[in-house]
Amino acid sequence: MTEPQIMIVFIILMFITTVGITVFLVKRSNGNARLYWFIACVMASFYLVGYLVAPFSTVISLLILFLMKNEKDNALVDIKDGLFHLIAFSASGLFFVIYGLLAIGGFYWLWMAIQLGSFWMFIVGVFPLSFLVTVPVGAYSLIFGMPDWVISFFG
Repeated sequence: MTEPQIMIVFIILMFITTVGITVFLVKRSNGNARLYWFIACVMASFYLVGYLVAPFSTVISLLILFLMKNEKDNALVDIKDGLFHLIAFSASGLFFVIYGLLAIGGFYWLWMAIQLGSFWMFIVGVFPLSFLVTVPVGAYSLIFGMPDWVISFFG
């Protein structure tokens, strides 16, 4: 056999192995652990087979799990529920980070006012109605630096 043929045989064997291991590990686990095993197996298949063949491996694994379902044990429902919980948890964490950044942005606006020595910038930062502008601008300034228009307007 030539080297390209050996590579093709190796990729096919790894494809079959990753599909078999994914189905076995997901089917033998239960509840939320199925999602974790599925994600771990998908990452391992991307590592072993490559990014061109791994999506096919994942789809074939899901099809086999779909064909193996029964009324008492449905692995796809557990994977779907776990994935929705993971997405919801990630979204809530993202909103928490954004809310925290905005809170810090409001204080950073006041700190910028003190650094510039601008009394009116400080008053605008304390006034609650102006929070719609000062808090996002303060958060932006914390990450990217103070915009020129703030310096020219208040400085």
